[in-house]
Amino acid sequence: MDVRSKLFNIVKSRFIDGEKLPQWYEDRLEICAGCELNSKNVESKGSLSKGYESIVGAFCTSCKCPVDKKAKIEEEYCPVNKWAAIKDKENTIVSTLHTIQNLSPDKVKLEKQGTFYLLDFGTMKFGSDSRITLNVFSEGMSKITSKGSCGCLTTEIIAKERDYDFSVTYNTNLEGEIEGKTVEFLYTKSNIRTAIKFLIKGRVIR
Repeated sequence: MDVRSKLFNIVKSRFIDGEKLPQWYEDRLEICAGCELNSKNVESKGSLSKGYESIVGAFCTSCKCPVDKKAKIEEEYCPVNKWAAIKDKENTIVSTLHTIQNLSPDKVKLEKQGTFYLLDFGTMKFGSDSRITLNVFSEGMSKITSKGSCGCLTTEIIAKERDYDFSVTYNTNLEGEIEGKTVEFLYTKSNIRTAIKFLIKGRVIR
């Protein structure tokens, strides 16, 4: 979103009654209140930041937007993706390293189990379309790759503006239980290579 659009949204927010907005507005404010990027939570501030805060109130030190005004605009987004889970809490898992959102909840269940994630495809028809898509975000990640544990799994990564869509397809021409199959989404952040491992579960029937 460009600067002109952000300024327009700040002005527009002045005419929006927060009490009449859906629950996502209060959820956003709650997240921002506890965020380390909220200017109110920064102990050491320069004179410019103090002056800006005295005019607009609490602001995000990453995007510089006033918190209470930005939170009112539905199409606005958090610069470090902390609002992602609000849209679909049941289908989003937020960890200290990354955020994973299930974009195909009608086809697969996503669960966090210890150090890995479970993708449960349930029961699939022989020869059916099994392709599912996840969205993965971690601020500053690079060198994105993926891999499957065998030829029965194919993966695809699509780069977006700030995050990545990660698609997984299981070969449903193979009948039976799916056991011991995994896929990985790999990225580098702060010179550390991280692998997000997904265990595949399900079965294919005729």
